[in-house]
Amino acid sequence: MLNGLKWCVGFGLLLWSMGCLNTSPIHEGYPCLDDSDCGGLFCDNFQCKLEPCVKPSRACYVGKTGCTKDGEQFNCTSPCRSGTQSCINGFWGSCEGQTLPNEEVCDGKDNNCDGQTDETFPNKGQSCPFKGTDGQDKGVDGTFV
Repeated sequence: MLNGLKWCVGFGLLLWSMGCLNTSPIHEGYPCLDDSDCGGLFCDNFQCKLEPCVKPSRACYVGKTGCTKDGEQFNCTSPCRSGTQSCINGFWGSCEGQTLPNEEVCDGKDNNCDGQTDETFPNKGQSCPFKGTDGQDKGVDGTFV
């Protein structure tokens, strides 16, 4: 994603659009800007491609936020963490064991891996809500921290 824009394929053309939703799974040939768009594959010339491997495993992370690559490892903001990819028949397998960011909920934890706790709930010291405006559970029984 670039400044709120998303890749979209329509009428045989690659387009940028704010409202475009591409629901197809990431695969070789999928459009990309960088490796984080490719879900474990690598981005080459704006297309996701399989990357041949020679060592038995490596650290991996397919999230857009929460971890940054530092050489061959990842520096992550808790609770996010990198996983491991194994070399299978000469190509990297899926990223196993990683922890990706989630939507922030009122629970005294940093759910979205941004280094802040319950930042979307401004009423610290007051009771946590049980349901959001969308009717989904957004908090736990307790108080804002």
